[in-house]
Amino acid sequence: MVDRVEAGADNASRRSKSDRVESYGALVGWKSDDLHDKLVLRMQIVHKPPPHTREDVQHSVLVLDKNQAVQLATYLFQVTGQTMPKPRSSRLSRLFGK
Repeated sequence: MVDRVEAGADNASRRSKSDRVESYGALVGWKSDDLHDKLVLRMQIVHKPPPHTREDVQHSVLVLDKNQAVQLATYLFQVTGQTMPKPRSSRLSRLFGK
């Protein structure tokens, strides 16, 4: 089985740019799951204007390590001109004025 995976990776790297498929769509939903050292990002994407049916929604899954997730989040904050939200203090800290 390892040979097949390696062969697939070699074939992918040999493909020309014109053989690669790019997909464009609108993000309509997402969910993330924390797997300790990895993050699984499940995205729902549509390729046509609303109204949408269940069949219109495509699902993509990305597995990111924690560093990649932070880099992606930082990049998205930068390009949107937004700032990262400040962590909320705990209820106990607020009671004691900290």
